[in-house]
Amino acid sequence: MAWNFQELFGQIGDQFKNLFETINAETREGGFAALITPVDPFNRSDWLTPLIGAAGMISVLLLSGLVVGSLAVALAGFLALCFVLAEVFGYEMSVAMPTSA
Repeated sequence: MAWNFQELFGQIGDQFKNLFETINAETREGGFAALITPVDPFNRSDWLTPLIGAAGMISVLLLSGLVVGSLAVALAGFLALCFVLAEVFGYEMSVAMPTSA
């Protein structure tokens, strides 16, 4: 099995290009504005609606940071477990990389 990295990176680049084109198209059409606009009982006030939308976006960002922090803690725990298994109990762990034939 031969690895063609040029083709792989070309496909990844095309995927990112399509992603950014889709985001630009949605932004031009106002599609993302519907995602951050509050629903009916909270969008009646002209000055409170942007505050509620901003508070929603800030809460999404904070919760995303919490998820990333939890992932980092879980990864650190897994690495500590691997260290204890390898150094204290003598288990050997290895990862086999695919090789071309």
